[in-house]
Formats: sequence, structure tokens, C-alpha cells
Amino acid sequence: HILADASIEFLPQWNREFMNGQIVEVIEETSTRSAWVLEVNYKTPSPLNHRSYYYYFSREWISKDEVLISYQSIKNPKGPSSGFEQALLYPSLHFCKRLEGNRTRVVHLLATSLGGKLARYQDGLLQSSLIKAQYRDMENQVALLTKKPHLAVSR
Repeated sequence: HILADASIEFLPQWNREFMNGQIVEVIEETSTRSAWVLEVNYKTPSPLNHRSYYYYFSREWISKDEVLISYQSIKNPKGPSSGFEQALLYPSLHFCKRLEGNRTRVVHLLATSLGGKLARYQDGLLQSSLIKAQYRDMENQVALLTKKPHLAVSR
């Protein structure tokens, strides 16, 4: 069990833009591999519509000390809710490795598209805001895991 297994529960603790989310479908749950379909909604600065992500999310132990969390958008059969723009997650991942001294190294590669039509200046502002938000979210994750180290990587 790792933080990823309860990401919907913990997202509001590290992400200010998180509005709501749900597990749409459980595909697999074993001690070594789990996979779900998730739908998650995020606030976006006005005057833009908020963003909705619909994606496949999996967690797999690749050794006793290493876990791979991967996710990528899939087609939302219902489309986004009213007032939301469908955003995309390109294949992205977290690679987590347990280190000595109750520490964990996390490598996070994220590729996303906000979707919709953005003016050039809006696109530039949002890109810089997204980069800052990603740093802030990772710092918030570190703070959360420092307080609750048992959530990081335990099997």
C-alpha cells in the first residue's frame, strides 16, 4: 500500500486546485499491482472553464523497494461535465524507490495538455502557473510524507 492507492483521498492535502474526484472503475487490485480508471476535476483561473481529467492509473511493484505509478488519459465516454473542459494526461509516471533511513526517492515525469482554446498570453501564463503548481504540489507531498512516512512506500 502506498500513497497512490488512496490518491483521491490525499489529493486535497497537497493540491489547491483539486475540486473532486472518483474511482470510476477498479480494473485490478493485488498486492503487487493495482489499476483504476479515475475522473478528477481541477479549478482553473477565471475566465477559463475548470478542467476534468479522465484517465487510467496504475501502481506496480517492480522490486521489493521500487514501485512505478503510471497514468494517462483515456476517452471519457460521457465527456466532461458542464462547465469543464476535457484536459489530457499524456503517459506520465512516478518512480518511487525506498532508500535507507526511512527515505524515498521520487522521480515524477508529467506531460499534460489543458485542452480547449487558449489565447497565446493565456497559454503562457497557465504554463508558468502549472510549473509553479507542480513544484508546490511536490513540496506539499514531501511535507505530508514527512509527517506520515508510512504512506510513502510500504509493502
